[in-house]
Amino acid sequence: MSDVCTDRKKILYIDEKKFQEYAENSSLFLAFFSASWCRPCVDMQKPIEELAGFFPNGLSVGKIDIEKCSNIVSQYNVSSVPTFVLIQRKQEMDRRVGAISFTDLKVWAGSFLD
Repeated sequence: MSDVCTDRKKILYIDEKKFQEYAENSSLFLAFFSASWCRPCVDMQKPIEELAGFFPNGLSVGKIDIEKCSNIVSQYNVSSVPTFVLIQRKQEMDRRVGAISFTDLKVWAGSFLD
């Protein structure tokens, strides 16, 4: 796998080397902290893909595997998954923990794009 494993429906699968680059260079970046063994995380894949497609030019979405990116997990104090962290201009703007509907994700992320 490369640093950015793939671009699947505009979700970037990010490792620790590339995280800072995307967090710093995206106007609004949604960090989706996840784990392969986490059923709610797996269930969130489709809503996250839909969200990435809904805001194609204003929102970058990165999926971070907590088992492979422990430094980022520590930096953002992630203790539960799924966790969603909105980052704008290198600063954490807000976060949500736990499964969330596409509609709620859209309203939440959209409020930072206005």
